[in-house]
Amino acid sequence: MKYILLFVCQLTVSFAAVCQVPQWSDFKLLAGQSHDEGNAITVDKHDNTYLAVSSQNPLSSLFHEPLPDEVCNVIQPVRGNSYNGAVFRFDSSRNLTLSVVIEGATLGQIGVDGAGNIYVSGLMQYGAQRDAFVKKYSSTGDLIWSKLVESASSGRNADDFITSLDVSSDGSLVLCGLGYGDQVALLGQYHPGPLSFVAKLNPDGEVAWTQSFGSDLGYGAFRVKFDGASDVLMAGNEKVAGTNELRATFAKLEAMTGDVLWKKQFHSNGQYVPRGTAISTTSNLYVFGGTFGGELTIDGITVRARGALDVFLLQCDLDGNINWVKTAGSSGRETLYDLAEDNGKIYLTGGFADGFQLNSTSYASKGNTDVYIGALDNDGNTLWVLTGGSADQKDDIIRDEKGSKMAINSKGHLQVIGTTIGRGNFGSLNYVASEETLTNAFWLTLGDKASTYTVYYPCDGTTVLDFSLTVYPNPFEQSLTISNSQGLNLDYNLVLTNSVGQKLDERYFPDSSTITVDAWNALAAGVYFLKIDAGDYSKVFKLIKK
Repeated sequence: MKYILLFVCQLTVSFAAVCQVPQWSDFKLLAGQSHDEGNAITVDKHDNTYLAVSSQNPLSSLFHEPLPDEVCNVIQPVRGNSYNGAVFRFDSSRNLTLSVVIEGATLGQIGVDGAGNIYVSGLMQYGAQRDAFVKKYSSTGDLIWSKLVESASSGRNADDFITSLDVSSDGSLVLCGLGYGDQVALLGQYHPGPLSFVAKLNPDGEVAWTQSFGSDLGYGAFRVKFDGASDVLMAGNEKVAGTNELRATFAKLEAMTGDVLWKKQFHSNGQYVPRGTAISTTSNLYVFGGTFGGELTIDGITVRARGALDVFLLQCDLDGNINWVKTAGSSGRETLYDLAEDNGKIYLTGGFADGFQLNSTSYASKGNTDVYIGALDNDGNTLWVLTGGSADQKDDIIRDEKGSKMAINSKGHLQVIGTTIGRGNFGSLNYVASEETLTNAFWLTLGDKASTYTVYYPCDGTTVLDFSLTVYPNPFEQSLTISNSQGLNLDYNLVLTNSVGQKLDERYFPDSSTITVDAWNALAAGVYFLKIDAGDYSKVFKLIKK
């Protein structure tokens, strides 16, 4: 089944601050019949953009470009409910120039070195257990080496994760993660577990050093990044020695040995354990960020959360001395997924519910969880904030913290990858995802002008101009409204089947742009499938009857 949707509009914002508020200049969806995730994004020195995505579909639909045969021909995942992973490279004109498919994998993070070699982490399912991997591919997509984090345990879950990686221009790699087993095989070296680790790999994949950051399940090193001098920065949380107290932790490690140069730990008295989740660097300053509840004390500076879980940012010098601390939040729960820096501006992105306040400005939420993208100056003052996401109480615009969610090219265009569901908008840019009950990956670009793209059926090149079918509401109780995005008068033929494919009803509506179906209100609660033929277009919707 082909799913085509789209959408590019212009957002014009008036703003009192002396800065240029970007426009939503491009938005694309990876939209299939099952779940899709936008995992990570990065750019290289030539302004190529690399996307890491995972899908429970055949990887046969991506944005507006026709895909190469090796992607179109990937069949359904090899295991039930598992994913296929794919890395896509686009040049500065958005032409697809490379695809690398990793069958049976959920991807996490992606990086590129100065020679264009690609590094990607993720998870593979082995029986009831998931192991983490990191792979290096050449600029032409050939596998150079692959390493595993795997562990064994008796009587409990032994999953393993690589939560972050970063690549230097010479191909050195730093990564961090968690091994949950009693024995952890960390990139070929054995350690007692459970284990939270930071490790550096040489360009040939050999381990240069490893550093432990605790042995508590679910806690430890969460994000790593090279700084300008090739030392390593870590964000996460760690238990205070001799206690059960977990504190948000930021550290700087020496590049050659992994020795800890300094470490900062911050106490919070809230319901949620504080954690560092993001890092950004300039030549002489670091910005760390994370989440906290209650009161958080940072080197004598105390800040208080507005709700259950808020975001904090701090800027420090190269020795860890704090310059300022900022918070963002509301009465609900907020998350920080990524930080980036460009030309003296600090960019942040994450999710929020029940409104969002950064410094003194507040923003409303339209659904359960929406996305924010904001910019601060070097002193932590707000320059602008843009929000958006799915409506009708849909959830999770940017899915989780694993992987970089933002990248900035040489033109200063900010790109964001994430996951959405249903229908929604970013400013005046409206979108409709392929199914209102399924997740879909998105790739959003903020630039200096709006752009318009032609939408394609990606594996046969058939052009369709901005056409989509919509079924609302879903889930439904009484009636359904069906329409098309262009308002065309079409002949609609509807075939309703149950979850095992048995035909229950068929209805025909001639020469209509919008139709209402109220004949199925007596259906039992459950899952149904509705095939809609509208003119030359066809689509199957999964319906939920309440």
